[in-house]
Amino acid sequence: MSIIVSFILLIGGLIGFAIIAKNAGLKRDPSRKLIAGVCSGIAKKFGVKPVVVRLAFVISVLFFGFGILPYIILWIIMEKE
Repeated sequence: MSIIVSFILLIGGLIGFAIIAKNAGLKRDPSRKLIAGVCSGIAKKFGVKPVVVRLAFVISVLFFGFGILPYIILWIIMEKE
């Protein structure tokens, strides 16, 4: 039963994450992309270098096991510039 509840909470959290990202006006930056332009788009939105955002994604994947799924969701929902 707890697995079902955890799955429902995960799906709800990802849907909320997608809605927030969409409403924030994030756009992928294809001119500075390595994979899809997600990190460079986030960096452009917040005025930081893309390498900082890329490192944050890599660290979140390596140390916390989280980051690949949000990246894929952002890749799907973020429009190209």
